[in-house]
Amino acid sequence: MSQNLTSTQPGTDAVIEKGRIPITPESYCPFLKFLAHVLGPTTEIVMHAINPASDGYDSSIIFLENSISGRTMDSPATDFIAKVLHDKLYQQQDYVVHYQSTLMNGKKVNSASFFIKNEAGELIGMICINTDVSRFQQLATLEKLSEELLQAFQPELSPAANPLAAATPTENLFIQPEGAIRQVVSELTGSPNPPIADLTRKEKIAIVRRLYEQHFFELKDAVAKTATYLNMSTVSIYKYLQIIKQEDQNMPYR
Repeated sequence: MSQNLTSTQPGTDAVIEKGRIPITPESYCPFLKFLAHVLGPTTEIVMHAINPASDGYDSSIIFLENSISGRTMDSPATDFIAKVLHDKLYQQQDYVVHYQSTLMNGKKVNSASFFIKNEAGELIGMICINTDVSRFQQLATLEKLSEELLQAFQPELSPAANPLAAATPTENLFIQPEGAIRQVVSELTGSPNPPIADLTRKEKIAIVRRLYEQHFFELKDAVAKTATYLNMSTVSIYKYLQIIKQEDQNMPYR
């Protein structure tokens, strides 16, 4: 015997047939709040809503608890989200786990992301969980020290070595949109705060190229933010992008 089960949302009179509940990022909020309480203050939980826009994807934070990264509801999308959108990684899998992210202070955290997709398989949101594992790393250091002492005094009791390869950071958690640009400028100039007015045209093109390779310009307002940071016009940034794309076409094996 079949039953036509229905459910109502608190505070509304809407009745939704089972199996027809629309998929929205907001529907995950109660569960994420519960998860944040369970995992505690060393685990940050962030949910981004993602919408296509005329000048790239618009990503906004709609849920944030235990902000170990220092981010706020106004913080921008990360370079990892830009990569997911560009590579369409969400079409190949439902989530990514066990990768490293870097906070603005340089600290590494363990991260995992879940892709929220609509019925058409389009990406409409991402749930990102970032865990500060520094305490566990301290314990691991003590354990390693104890193993070294054991190896020195009683080698027959020492466990077999099993070193873990250091993971390459794949995401940067920026507090402000300019954080991504600032990091690239710092990396390419070798200075944490280089005078923007002293940058040459060649250096600016190199900066735009690095951002382009990180898929930064697929995010909404990325061109305008880059132009403002580099004291340039948006027209100049678009010209640089044309130069970069033309160079890539002429060097297919770059």
